[in-house]
Amino acid sequence: KILRSGWEKKIRQQEDGASLLVTAMSCDVSSLALGAALEVDGEVVKDITQLRPHQDKRHINIAELYAIILGLNLAAKWLSKRITLKTDSKTVFGWLKQVVNDICRVKTTTGLHDLLLQRRLHIISDMIATPEAG
Repeated sequence: KILRSGWEKKIRQQEDGASLLVTAMSCDVSSLALGAALEVDGEVVKDITQLRPHQDKRHINIAELYAIILGLNLAAKWLSKRITLKTDSKTVFGWLKQVVNDICRVKTTTGLHDLLLQRRLHIISDMIATPEAG
């Protein structure tokens, strides 16, 4: 559901190019779907959801990172520079904390998902480093 509350117009009317503060971005994943929602001043202004294919065997934490990337892409379209991320995954929170603190490589277990995990964390790191490229 997209709320047309004038936020898009307010963004266009800003003369100094400053962005609106997205106060929160909530991301969540289940075995059936994933999604992200942007809130400005406590109001959900944009959200995105995707069904996960039945044959999707990715670990839930890998899918959570994908939901975060979707949410960051939404935030970039809304010219957001400062985001408070809400996630219910302690593991993903730990990985993102390491990325934000610029720790060389997030320690994970070896396996098929390791490359995908590292790639998604690299994408998030790039998005954080250069938000205007989003």
